[in-house]
Amino acid sequence: MKSNHNIEKNQLEVEINQKLTKGQLATLAEELYNTKDKQRRFYIFYNLKGNENGFMTWATSHFDPEL
Repeated sequence: MKSNHNIEKNQLEVEINQKLTKGQLATLAEELYNTKDKQRRFYIFYNLKGNENGFMTWATSHFDPEL
């Protein structure tokens, strides 16, 4: 996780095995958010495991300050 206290931001990259529904992403985002230090902004980037195109974010969740 990357944090920048000057702009009150946390950034987390997560690798997932498969695509998730919007509801599943929201649940996972809330769970991750609740386990980390709180900053005003919290960004989560979901990467698919085994992505053949190299590094690529499949989905994101943003708390600014709420999801």
